[in-house]
Amino acid sequence: MDRYWPVDFAGCTAPGRMIALLALLSIQAFAADHYERGMELARAERWAEAREELLAGSMEAPTDKRFPLELAGVEYRLGDFLSAKKYLKNALRLSSNDDPDDAYANDFLGTLYFLDGNYESALVRWNKVGKPRISEIEIPPSSPISPVLLDRALAFAPGDTLSTDRYLSTLAWLKALDAFDNFRLDLAAEEEQNFGARLEWRELPDWVRVASALGGVPFGIAEVKWPNLNERAMTGAAMYRWDAQKRRAFLSIASPLAGNPKTRYTIFGDARGETWNLGQPTDFRVRKIEGGVQLRMIPSGRFSWETGVNVAARAFPGSPFASGYGVKHLTAVNYRLLSVPDHRLTVDAKATWETGRVFASAASGLYARTQGSVTGRWLPKPRGFDHETVARVGFGTAFGSAPLDELFMLTLDRDYDLPLRGHRGLVDGKRGSAPIGRRYVLANFEFHKELWRGPFVTIDAGPVVDAGTVWQALSGPSGKLLVDAGAQVRLRLPAGFTFILSYARDLRSGTGNFDSFTQ
Repeated sequence: MDRYWPVDFAGCTAPGRMIALLALLSIQAFAADHYERGMELARAERWAEAREELLAGSMEAPTDKRFPLELAGVEYRLGDFLSAKKYLKNALRLSSNDDPDDAYANDFLGTLYFLDGNYESALVRWNKVGKPRISEIEIPPSSPISPVLLDRALAFAPGDTLSTDRYLSTLAWLKALDAFDNFRLDLAAEEEQNFGARLEWRELPDWVRVASALGGVPFGIAEVKWPNLNERAMTGAAMYRWDAQKRRAFLSIASPLAGNPKTRYTIFGDARGETWNLGQPTDFRVRKIEGGVQLRMIPSGRFSWETGVNVAARAFPGSPFASGYGVKHLTAVNYRLLSVPDHRLTVDAKATWETGRVFASAASGLYARTQGSVTGRWLPKPRGFDHETVARVGFGTAFGSAPLDELFMLTLDRDYDLPLRGHRGLVDGKRGSAPIGRRYVLANFEFHKELWRGPFVTIDAGPVVDAGTVWQALSGPSGKLLVDAGAQVRLRLPAGFTFILSYARDLRSGTGNFDSFTQ
């Protein structure tokens, strides 16, 4: 009795203790009657009536974990997985003092998340009871990469208990290979509580690849990607933009270093020729040729870091900015600060540090840039990507003799990653109209409601809100809060091609900006 009705009788008189004890015994008897009737109805598969009896019993004995455990089973039979999970979590809270790893509740809860396709939450619960043990790993014979490389990307083997960390690391290493168009790592229940793991991917039809390559043609852009060259997860990519006001050519090749999927190098070259105007009577050109090598290390699914060296030649004809050569070293760290898989909520942090030197004809000197951001992503539904909510807060500072192209520009543009969607980055095709400064703070909010989802195309739309400011501004107001609000529509293909239509208004000036581009 003390297990479910702990009561302190200290200070009570003898008659008072007797009355309290009789009252508790009566409550226990009523609760026991509800429990027995509820179990009889459940055995007769009269689930709705069983639920009513068990609910009545739980009201009589709210600390008796038998009621939420049995209610979870009844709700499961009635098809209400959300309520079943709620009751199981309540049962686990009630058992925290005597049985913190309640095997039945954790196993049942893990199974419900497994049925939702939320493998991370399922593994969190199953790992508490020593599950799931992987009996085999099935890899279809049509694997696009070599078996040795694929085996190195798996953080577990047959006979292992698949932990959450191993699962997340495997996903991160497979994604880094960039050899699969659209993959997932599935688990399948087998006999004796074993599980089979299967790597599956979808081969994209030719029209998707063509759409990804030619989707930017209306914007003067042609892109080509060659994934998995020589079955070694080597990826080549090229882009050319023939707009005379912002011409650009880009070429890169990326591959695992020494056949290790945890380490990937990228060699790139980038050439730009752009027309700028910073509110002056005349325009000027920005010409830049840059090349470099970067190395990305992925120790686990929660942490990665990058380092690299870039060399650039800059020229600014028609402007007071000094031309010359430069070299830059960069370091970046990515870390998952928070993961709440039950609610499909993640919070990621990123920090970068860059140091460089400019060797210019008129002036030279050292400079540095630092940036940091925190991004939260929430998927409120048990499965799928409907109602996706993303919030991001970031900041950046440039020190020393940072050249024009190393300052921060707040605008919506495929060449920049600091969206302030109500502020135009181009006027008559010329850059320089967006806020540009040596320091910035920026917050972004996006909500995406799926309008249509097909096997290869997803269309979503929703509101967006951006708020930011720059200091030591080269263009735009300095130190004033800028707030933009609007909406955007996205058309996404699994190959990574995204077409975006965006409209937002600058709430300070009342001007609007409509833009469309590809990512």
